[in-house]
This record gives sequence, C-alpha cells and structure tokens, in this order.
Amino acid sequence: MKIIARLILVLAISPVHAAIYECEENGIKSYQQFPCKQGGKEFIPPKDISQEEQKAAVEKLDKDLAIQAAKRQQQKEANDKERLIQAQEEKADAAYLNARANEDRALQYERNSEEIRSLRPYTPIQPVRPTPEPLVPR
Repeated sequence: MKIIARLILVLAISPVHAAIYECEENGIKSYQQFPCKQGGKEFIPPKDISQEEQKAAVEKLDKDLAIQAAKRQQQKEANDKERLIQAQEEKADAAYLNARANEDRALQYERNSEEIRSLRPYTPIQPVRPTPEPLVPR
C-alpha cells in the first residue's frame, strides 16, 4: 500500500514532457500540442535564467525605476517653479494695472479740481435782502 502511494506521488510530482508545436497559418502564429497540418516546427521553450541573472535584472529594474522617479520629481519641481513664476508675473501685471488705474483716477480728480477752480464764483442776479430780525416783545 505504501509503495503504491509513493508511486502515485512520484508520478504526480514528476514533470510532464509534452511536445509543443509552433504553427503559422495566414500570418498568425499559434502553439498547440499536436503537429501542424502544414509545416511548422517543434517549439522548445527557453530555459529559465539563473539566480544571478535574476538578481541583476531586479537591480537593473530598480535602477531604472529610481531614474524614472527622479525624472518625474524633477519635472514636477520644474512645473511647480514655472507655476510660481507665472503667478508672480500675473500678480505684477495686476499691480501695474492697478497703479495705472490709480494714476488715471488721480489725473481725473486733478482735471475736475481745475475745472471747479476755473468756474466764476456764484453771484446772484438780484441782491439778496437780509431777513429782518424777529421782533422780540419787551
């Protein structure tokens, strides 16, 4: 009984070797377990890479990701600086326009003052009679 169980376990764990065929029909590649109807060839999958190659690939990927993150950070900082400069320019433009408006307003007040000063003083056509003082009984 133990022998049968071990045999089943070994057969279940052992790798299965099946042929894989690479077929091309109408410019489309397909892979199947049966030989191709027309042409085709047996496909042999590439072997896994070694632990060292995997570690090197992981390190290269980490470096590439770090470089990309640094580039994104630099781009973000450049965009932030550009927005800050643009905001300062808009603020300066608004201050300039405000100063121009104040200058125009001051000139208008000055013209109004000159116009008021140039007017003749008011002189009535008929003399104004003083009102008599009320009589106070004694």
